[in-house]
Amino acid sequence: MLPLSIFETLCYAIFSLNGGIVNMYHEKFSTLTYRIEITAAYIVPYYTLLSPLILSYVIRRADKLRVAQMKRMTSRKDEQEAYAHIYTQMWNRPIIK
Repeated sequence: MLPLSIFETLCYAIFSLNGGIVNMYHEKFSTLTYRIEITAAYIVPYYTLLSPLILSYVIRRADKLRVAQMKRMTSRKDEQEAYAHIYTQMWNRPIIK
């Protein structure tokens, strides 16, 4: 979720700074230029478009990591497994008389 949190923070900061800067200098612009600047500084539609894409990326990545971890856990051979395997082989041998 860190990529989404970073994206949200950046969008909020850019939106706030752009709005503040445009409003600070609005007396120097004509009405038309001011409206264009406000429209250009309004990044909420971009946020609305990109946020679900980033969230789907985060979910897919987490799923891939989970699958890789499960594969790693099931394929690991340690001493206890080798010990149990040797005894299983010994117990399943037929007794020779």
